[in-house]
Amino acid sequence: MPATPGYARAKRAVDVVVSAAGLVATGPLLGVLAAAVRVDSPGPVFFRQTRVGLGGEEFRIHKFRTMHVATAGRRASPSPPPATPASRGPGACCVGPSWMSCPSSSTC
Repeated sequence: MPATPGYARAKRAVDVVVSAAGLVATGPLLGVLAAAVRVDSPGPVFFRQTRVGLGGEEFRIHKFRTMHVATAGRRASPSPPPATPASRGPGACCVGPSWMSCPSSSTC
């Protein structure tokens, strides 16, 4: 079914209203996230990039930066060992009396 001009305008209006309501609802959280990125490391809060979309049309995206600016071009270093017994994986830390099911080599 082809879209009529009235349908397209109504759809656009609904899209704008729902998007605006979403921004108002998540605005405080986005502000806290921006402050956390700014405090965590120097550099811009947003990462900007040009991408190619449908039909070869270029567009810019803006998203919160998740890497330090100085590490953007480098490879990641090996991960450090887990810091807590619980982060070693399921079953790494026993719960309950040790005589029930925990091996004697358990470090928990």
